[in-house]
Amino acid sequence: MSKIITSIISLATLFSASVYANNVEIISKSVKSWQPVSVNEQDNLITISINTKQLTQDDYERISTIGLCSAFWNDNKDNSSLKKIKAINLLNKYQAAGFVLESPHSTCTKIGNVPPEKADIILLSNTHIYLP
Repeated sequence: MSKIITSIISLATLFSASVYANNVEIISKSVKSWQPVSVNEQDNLITISINTKQLTQDDYERISTIGLCSAFWNDNKDNSSLKKIKAINLLNKYQAAGFVLESPHSTCTKIGNVPPEKADIILLSNTHIYLP
């Protein structure tokens, strides 16, 4: 009985680790053009460090709408684990300043359903400044 429980726990841990790796891989691909220094996930929170000293609002809007949201718009079944992500921290290379995209799955879904001129309103209404 003990061996069965240990096996189940081991499989659950392996599955959990592969889901996190999958999320990081998907998000890394979507922001590759902006040369991320790192992409990490912990407790359904993804943190991305972009190779820049200062991350401006324009940078954030561009990376979010063109890069990050493309991962959520992808019809591939691999993105189903992305639905569990609570927020995405998009930070400078020092991880000292940046922005937080709240509820990225629902935010990106809304952005994809409106004309481009309204996308920034939705994005910024679901964003706050990152405070370390």
